[in-house]
Amino acid sequence: MVGQILLVCLALVLLALSGWAYAGDRVPAGVPNGKRAKPWILLAVASAAIVLGIIGWCIQQGAAPTPGSAGQTAVLPADGAVAKFINAVYLAAQQISLNAPADAGQNEFIHASRLCALATVVLVAIEALSQLFADSIHLALLHRIRGHVVIAGLGRTGFALLQDLGRRRGGLRRRVVVIEHDKENPLADAARERGAIVVHGDATDERLLKRVRAERAEAVFFATGSDEANVEGVRDLLEVIGEHRRPDEPQPKAFAHLRRADLGLLLEAAAGPEPVIDVRAFNILHRAAADVVLRHLPHPELRPRQPHEMLHAVIIGMGPMAQVLATQIAEFAHFENLKRSRMTIVHSPRDREAVSEFRATYQRLFHAPPGASRWDPWDPPEAMDHWSYGVAVRDVEAPSAADRGIGFVVNGGFAEHDGELLASGAVDRIAEIAHREGVKPVVFVCAEDDEKNCSVAYELDHELRARLRTKGAYRPGVRPVTIFAHVPYRKVLGESVERGRLRTFGDLTQLCSYDALTWSGEQELAQAIARRYAERYPNPTSTGGQFGDLERWARRSNLSAAMHASIKFATLGYALTRRLPGDVTPSMAPTVTDTQRLTIQRMEHNRWLAERLLSGWTYGPRDDVRRQRTAIVDWDHLPRAERQKDEDQIQAILDALRITSTIAIEPLAWAPFGDDPRQNR
Repeated sequence: MVGQILLVCLALVLLALSGWAYAGDRVPAGVPNGKRAKPWILLAVASAAIVLGIIGWCIQQGAAPTPGSAGQTAVLPADGAVAKFINAVYLAAQQISLNAPADAGQNEFIHASRLCALATVVLVAIEALSQLFADSIHLALLHRIRGHVVIAGLGRTGFALLQDLGRRRGGLRRRVVVIEHDKENPLADAARERGAIVVHGDATDERLLKRVRAERAEAVFFATGSDEANVEGVRDLLEVIGEHRRPDEPQPKAFAHLRRADLGLLLEAAAGPEPVIDVRAFNILHRAAADVVLRHLPHPELRPRQPHEMLHAVIIGMGPMAQVLATQIAEFAHFENLKRSRMTIVHSPRDREAVSEFRATYQRLFHAPPGASRWDPWDPPEAMDHWSYGVAVRDVEAPSAADRGIGFVVNGGFAEHDGELLASGAVDRIAEIAHREGVKPVVFVCAEDDEKNCSVAYELDHELRARLRTKGAYRPGVRPVTIFAHVPYRKVLGESVERGRLRTFGDLTQLCSYDALTWSGEQELAQAIARRYAERYPNPTSTGGQFGDLERWARRSNLSAAMHASIKFATLGYALTRRLPGDVTPSMAPTVTDTQRLTIQRMEHNRWLAERLLSGWTYGPRDDVRRQRTAIVDWDHLPRAERQKDEDQIQAILDALRITSTIAIEPLAWAPFGDDPRQNR
């Protein structure tokens, strides 16, 4: 009787363990599923079958002979202990293959062993079948799913997004379906362990998009390694939605990761003039550069606030990140000092071709003084810090084509140094910058390898400390140098090197968070700017301020102004943050004095100048086709009507912030850097 009770208990334990381990994705959110325990459970059950079998057959051999299934003797009593043990091991092994003799008169250990052996075979079979038919099983479970998140592509970007969705306590915040083409991708198992449903296939296959119910999803992210595939995936999704769209149901948002940001035109063409859903493109490099410029450079210890101060950005490297960062600093690094920023891009001789291509693309980024025989990008002329440099307008209120406007954005240039990223000559020049009165130096290390960026930044920080400090403090008249290293993938490595004024940027887990990618605050501000402009300056061919109907350059200009709002309000002592869902707290009404309003209007004009010059616009009579504007002059040479446009834009942002549902306004509190800035004055 006791043996039978033990058998029943063993059967129940086996059933519970098997269900827990092999239920897979169907366990409740927040409960650990047992996928990682599968091999150990299988090993434990198989070991139990062997051990119990050996014990049972050893006992059985001491009893009367047990008849076989065909009337033959299955087990004969052995004469010696060794022979008994060998027979027991052999018969226990036969239990695993379900080939051992069975009889009701056998002892409870043999019955328990047989039960464990049967469980072992069943678990192996279930695992084999689940692996063979995994996609079919998962697709069957998606029959009625809705409100989920679809991630097409399980590379670094897609997996970072998945990690963010599973970071909060309680498991995945939303049901996630992953489409991955490569069946050998090791991240697929990691995604399943986090509770995601992984389906193998082509994300550009409309039939697969239908099977994963992409048209019923909350958001669909195309993050494959191919820009072409991502654009095609958005187009296929739009076709699926067009076929199965229900007006009474919410439509998904589509996001496409484009490594080449200029391919956003293809995405717009795929979406059409009146897309049925919200379609957005994102680029990790642009997001990383904008994050460090908009979130870190406004820090009071880095931001030039007084008229005699200026920012000098030193970019080490000429890879994709360095190029994007250079353009983002040029477009957004405009502060209340109302001067140009200075910039030096340090590169090696092997980067000359990349430099030539970059110069050809952004011809108005830098400018060398006419007739200069030797141009020093480390120490540009002070006169060129002012936006009025080179401007010649006879009549401010009636500009003409004969006048001369602004021709470049930042004051600086390219500096070639032999050797690796950390060249001794470059270190000496950075130290010289730190000694210049009013200059705030910031260094960005932008190679394409996390380990190299960390090592270069750490060594550069050590070298600069040795040159600029005495007895642990900066020497009088020397400003500390802040160093940023681009570390997108190795977060732990980046955290290990951060200390004092040595920081990292571009963390993929932050840039690819669900909230960051889906946040529409900047879009909302850009739409408010477009509406305000259409109301104040009606045009017979105007679209009434509808943001989606504007020309691409106009949409980009409004988005750029909306992004720069965070720097403008940092000068006022406010921070723009994401409003949490369900937050109904009335927005704070920022107090802006007339002096402050004029300052941020001039900051906006400088940003507008940089954005237009980088996009190829020049001074001349208003012509959208030729990309000309007579407003491409400094503030002092700007007609009153053009100044009014900047004032209207600032007012549009202030009005939008009072009613926005996505942006919160709060007083700004900066955390100090590790080094005491008082020691540097």
